[in-house]
Amino acid sequence: MEFWKKYVELHRLGRGAFGSVFAGYRREDELPVAIKHIPQKMVCYTRMEENGRILPLEVAVMLKLRDEPVRQPSMVYLLDWYNLDEELILVMERPVPCDNLLVYLMKQKPPLNENDAKIIIKQLVQAVIYLHNANIDHKDINFGNILIRKDLEEPKVYLIDFGVSSFLDRKPHQDLINFYDLPIDSLSQVKRDAEIRTVLQLGSVLFKLEVTYRGRPLTDTPFQ
Repeated sequence: MEFWKKYVELHRLGRGAFGSVFAGYRREDELPVAIKHIPQKMVCYTRMEENGRILPLEVAVMLKLRDEPVRQPSMVYLLDWYNLDEELILVMERPVPCDNLLVYLMKQKPPLNENDAKIIIKQLVQAVIYLHNANIDHKDINFGNILIRKDLEEPKVYLIDFGVSSFLDRKPHQDLINFYDLPIDSLSQVKRDAEIRTVLQLGSVLFKLEVTYRGRPLTDTPFQ
């Protein structure tokens, strides 16, 4: 298979409700990549209005993101995808070295300071504005889907996992996608305004960051 000729898959990075993600690298230049395997029974499809082509929804969103004229520094971009009989494989950029935000905060000694918390939330807000301007709704902004690069003087944010994302209709501020294109646990979100949902998710992240830089453990927070 072309995928195995082009990439090497290593250890598993994580497992979610819809698939598993593995570390890997591209053979030709050893570029670090993240490889996501999604069983076909969990793949949601959508029809593209431009050409009528039917694509996995996550692929359609990430292709739209990749085709934007200006790259956003907090995005992780799609490199390749393979739609096979049994599974969908996505190959994405993998910034290294990184931890997700929860692990990053737990490793901080002393606890996160206020300035770094501001830097993190500012980058997240800029990323979300970029996505909404591109007509994309992430829908799942949480500590597990935020990566922090560890080898820089200031925190560098990456927003990952577009598994429950969809396209936005800016006029009524509602999702255009139909029920059949959404995972079951996202159906309750369809009627909610995308911008309100995003603000709530960012607010939850901000609250946890504030708790952390004030020195309280995350397990004490009601939003954990």
